[in-house]
Amino acid sequence: MSRAGFLFRPKGESAPTGRAGSTAHHGVEDLLRALAPQVLGALVRRYGSFDAAEDAVQEALLAAALQWPETGVPQAPRAAGGLSTAQIAAAFLVPEATMAQRISRAKRALRAAGTPLARPGGSAGAARLAAARHVLYLIFNEGYTATGGTALTAPELSTEAIRLTRLLHRLVPEDAETAGLLALMLLTDARRPARTGPNGALVPLAEQDRGLWDRQLIAEGVDLISRTLPRGQAGPYQLQAAIAAVHDEAEHTDATDRPQILTLYTLLERFGPNPVISLNRAIALAMVHGPAAGLDLLARLESDPRLARHHRLLATRAHLLDLLGHDEAAAHAYRAAAARTHSAPERRHLTHRAQRLENGRRAVRGLPPRGEREMGRVGDVHRARRGEDRGMAKTFVFTAAPLLVVGYAGLRVLDGLDGERGPGPAWTAGHLAFLAALVLFVPVLWELRRLAGRGPFATATAGVGLVGAVCAMAQISADLAVGALAADHEAMRAMFARIQGVPGVDLVVYTAGPVLLYVGLLASFCHLARVRAVPVWRAVAVGLAVLVSLLGPDALPAVGLLLCAGLAPYPRRGSAPAAAHG
Repeated sequence: MSRAGFLFRPKGESAPTGRAGSTAHHGVEDLLRALAPQVLGALVRRYGSFDAAEDAVQEALLAAALQWPETGVPQAPRAAGGLSTAQIAAAFLVPEATMAQRISRAKRALRAAGTPLARPGGSAGAARLAAARHVLYLIFNEGYTATGGTALTAPELSTEAIRLTRLLHRLVPEDAETAGLLALMLLTDARRPARTGPNGALVPLAEQDRGLWDRQLIAEGVDLISRTLPRGQAGPYQLQAAIAAVHDEAEHTDATDRPQILTLYTLLERFGPNPVISLNRAIALAMVHGPAAGLDLLARLESDPRLARHHRLLATRAHLLDLLGHDEAAAHAYRAAAARTHSAPERRHLTHRAQRLENGRRAVRGLPPRGEREMGRVGDVHRARRGEDRGMAKTFVFTAAPLLVVGYAGLRVLDGLDGERGPGPAWTAGHLAFLAALVLFVPVLWELRRLAGRGPFATATAGVGLVGAVCAMAQISADLAVGALAADHEAMRAMFARIQGVPGVDLVVYTAGPVLLYVGLLASFCHLARVRAVPVWRAVAVGLAVLVSLLGPDALPAVGLLLCAGLAPYPRRGSAPAAAHG
């Protein structure tokens, strides 16, 4: 008798008491008893290995005998791993109706072709094996993070996917990608016990209790991928398993080798366009080069119709905006993502993130948080209050710097009413105002660098602006010195001629050098607008200020007003543009 026979009682043997003895259980047993020999024969004919086929039937019968009396006999056991059309559609990022049409067309094509379901060889066999891996991958993903329902996970699906992948790995032990897929599942499923908190609440990876991770699965997965990768060229599943291993082997989230993860995702993208992989790479990019770099990549992904309004893209944008300090934009994006997910735990998690940011803004305005019931929110309120003074200081510099430029322009007009400018009180007061503006532009540029994520480009643009500010300071300082020393206009003209006659001074201090301040400001705002960290109109206003400045000093009043429009009110926490909400 087959080893699978232990699952069935001989005829006439009494059934055990309880649920197992119900009528439904008898029906399931009868069905399995009738189908088991057929399934075993089909597997032996297809794969030629009696032991492997017998093991597979035994495991399948055990799973069916335990699950079907509870959940009912599946209407279509041959469906794609038991996934519904809606779940398959979610995995492929297409509407359910589109996926239903694709499945129907595929079934009609199979019936018309009359191709026998035999194991092919050669390239056809490799393609069939790749398709089988992909189906198992989809089943596991649906089990690890359910696309809908009240529970975050569906362990029965991920467990079944691992079981089937183990079987496939035993059938094709030489296939590196199958081994990589199994390693990926093991390394990922090891984190499942820590993914939910009390009442099924979602716990992000960075906040998980790593002591709850299944170290046995991690060890098995790491060992498997370590033996597989050296075989040759790595495939997508092997690379994803390597990424999972980097996460699992880190003792804490700050110890994660982020650059290595970014490199692996970059390699993974070379296997073909995949919006989900690109989305994950955007997160990895943000962790290495700053949130603005990740937002830059997200802006490009929005052109992909499969992701443009997907809740995961919205949630990722919200997280990166949150890291940049744009509370209002982040909260709006969190709520937009919550409205688009069909998973109740994800919806609650995203909504809670939005409420946390909204309560922080209320605290800055001196209002109590709505529904404050958790100590975490109290901490957010205290942090918001501690940051209020710093925020007010930033608001001051972003407002005062362009206003002082306007002040200098006005005093310059007054100084020229007699047909000449300087020396005198108006000359001195105007230049002191402009010097103060230039000093304030230093923290403005540095704050723009912070908002852009402190990456190489953000640092370069801030550096260009700072060089321009220093050159302009040198010019204004020279003007103040000339104004203080010269007795009249003629003496001023003579002194300026001597100063500008020094080689390089005219170019660096009076013409090209100060323009770099405008270049740095414009480049910073264009970058921030491109990643939707500030409204586009701010960049437009700064760009117009740069263009108007080329008309000469007499255009400074318009330059100052345009800078006021671009910089004030300061884009502080909570004032990011509606365009960033997506």
